[in-house]
Amino acid sequence: MYFIGEEASWNGFSYFNSKFGVYFEGHNKGTVAHETMHAMRLPHTFDGLRGEFTYKAQQTDNFMDYCHWSQDIEGNVRTPVEGRTLFRWQMIKLNYNLKYTH
Repeated sequence: MYFIGEEASWNGFSYFNSKFGVYFEGHNKGTVAHETMHAMRLPHTFDGLRGEFTYKAQQTDNFMDYCHWSQDIEGNVRTPVEGRTLFRWQMIKLNYNLKYTH
């Protein structure tokens, strides 16, 4: 985990199936959880290519959704929601990835 005390246009990033995360000024505990789970091979909830299920973006309070944004994907103002949940399939995937891929 790398914490950088500089502003960026996003709060952090990690590569899928990596062993690191980078966090910029303005990150929060949700950012750390979100990026760490990307490193553990967990996709966004709205990623129809890699996810077990696909949800509409910003419609859940899932850590892997962009629910904390104050604008929706199209740039419209919205009320942000703190990410605080995982779905059962995500927990199963994370546990599998911990057991068999690292």
